[in-house]
Amino acid sequence: MEPISPFHIFTREQRNILFESQEFINQEGHTDTGAVQLEIKKKWEEMSEEEKKIYEEKAEKEREIYMKEVEEKNSTTEENKLTVRKDVDIDNEIGKPDEEGKYDFTKISNKKKFPRLHHQGDIRSRIFANKVMNLDKIKYFGFDMDYTLCEYTDEYEELCFRMAKERLVHERGYPKEILQLSYKPELGQRGLFLDKKFGHMLKIDNFGYILAATHGMHKLKKHEIRKFYPQKIINDDLIGKRYHTFTSPFGKPEISLYSLIVHYFESRKMRIASHDDFGALIAQDSSSDDEEEVEEVIEPSAEENEANISYWSLFDDVRDVCHKMHIDGTLKSETVEEIEKYVHRSEDLALLFDRMRDQNKKIFLLTNSGHGYTESIMEYLLGSYLTDKYASWRDYFDIIITNAAKPKFFQQGSILREVDNQGRLKWSAKPKEFKRGVVYTGGSFSLFRTLTKTMGSEVLYVGDNIWGDIIFSRKSKCYWRTMFIVRELDVEQNKWNANQQKYNYLENLKYLRTKSFSGMTSSDKVMPNYKELKKKISQCTQEWDNEFNPYYGSLFRTNGKQSHFAHQTQRYSDIYTSRVTNLINYPLFYVFGSFGKRIPHELEQYGGENQKK
Repeated sequence: MEPISPFHIFTREQRNILFESQEFINQEGHTDTGAVQLEIKKKWEEMSEEEKKIYEEKAEKEREIYMKEVEEKNSTTEENKLTVRKDVDIDNEIGKPDEEGKYDFTKISNKKKFPRLHHQGDIRSRIFANKVMNLDKIKYFGFDMDYTLCEYTDEYEELCFRMAKERLVHERGYPKEILQLSYKPELGQRGLFLDKKFGHMLKIDNFGYILAATHGMHKLKKHEIRKFYPQKIINDDLIGKRYHTFTSPFGKPEISLYSLIVHYFESRKMRIASHDDFGALIAQDSSSDDEEEVEEVIEPSAEENEANISYWSLFDDVRDVCHKMHIDGTLKSETVEEIEKYVHRSEDLALLFDRMRDQNKKIFLLTNSGHGYTESIMEYLLGSYLTDKYASWRDYFDIIITNAAKPKFFQQGSILREVDNQGRLKWSAKPKEFKRGVVYTGGSFSLFRTLTKTMGSEVLYVGDNIWGDIIFSRKSKCYWRTMFIVRELDVEQNKWNANQQKYNYLENLKYLRTKSFSGMTSSDKVMPNYKELKKKISQCTQEWDNEFNPYYGSLFRTNGKQSHFAHQTQRYSDIYTSRVTNLINYPLFYVFGSFGKRIPHELEQYGGENQKK
């Protein structure tokens, strides 16, 4: 018989104690098997000959037991019928069930140790990297204005909501009772999709599977979702047609208003139609994904009245009034009138720009807002921090472009023109260079590249709109590096920090579920009994989601699965953070490194819990 290694001489109980010791937990949260083996070898060498002899006898007995178990397993024949194996439970992990057969899941210890990544200062001032990026190679730092340089307050969202509902009543003839609706920010979340046919707000993952859904103020249950989407998936070919995506923070008041109006009508037995006035389907996609969804027309009951509106036309009305109040100047005028109420100002912005200029970095402003509004906002943000170096807010920038019309700017663009101090366009020859202190309107990426003589990777553009600022610049082959502003990160991180133990607890429940299948192969025909464990996982997952948002969970995940918004953030943005001024915490030659996530087979191969011993 081959000699027994020191690793196997120690009993299983003793080895398990070592494996669960925090001393041997690596940064991935798994046991470092190699370190455990070295520790056992060390202990073995420290033993006397008499102690070694005792352990050798124990090891021999354990080997005999193990070989017998293997022999019995290989020789056992079971019935082909799949049944529930009652002897597989989690008693060893959390104790015996009580008199009612319930387990006390609170006894689960936090075995996993999660990695702590390097960060500068407070976690809320962190910048997170999806890709490696060296700031030293960035020559031009570009910034969007709205929700990027200009941080709007919660009161601003309420202002947008109020003005939109007033327009619906006074301009579109909606019932006056809608004026009594109060803004509910929890109904809105970036990255949601509106099914304009049925009026559902959908949160999906990257593959189009529905993670959560609401109708009005009602959160749809699983069986209700399947009634409309039997496979719980949407056709991504219809995104932008039947499904509207809310990609910007401006969308939150719009989502809230739409949902509340749906609730208003339907709570009063006023049925909203999913078909237009002529009875034809609003959705012009009946041939593509309709076979996966409910098509029958549900006639109103005796107690119901038609609201003389469809979900699709309601969206068109809400979308139209929200769009017009942005472009006709009414929203902007009221914002400027009480700018201290609606816009947050930080002295760190001027300090950041000053440090950039001291290190020969170029700064440009690229915004869709018009000249007048840009002037008012930037004067408020930087006008109080003027010095001998900066006689005007404009002096902080090398290039100022308003009315950029992104994402059109990244494609064909438009004519670049100068704007005088009164906001009037100036006719001039095609510019050969950008003039500092001059405000421009229009333009295009190709002209910007020509005049600045830059390669895409030499420009870092900072914006808040995942589509207009981030994705489109990449898909149009602009190749600017990007920093995505996700203002919700502050709240998200606070929730994570406050509920870390709850998350660890949920992960341990999932670990126990996986462990119930340990040692089983395709020869096994009896299923482990983890019904109660499955129920507990579902309950805890729902509790975890509710900590973030009672309707949709975290911005980045729901039901433990990453959202479509999370995927877009990871795939298209190089770095992301909650606010522009977080850049002030990093040297301008800092190298952002991406902590690449290991894929499953790498976890198993390198230090995973199931690595062979």
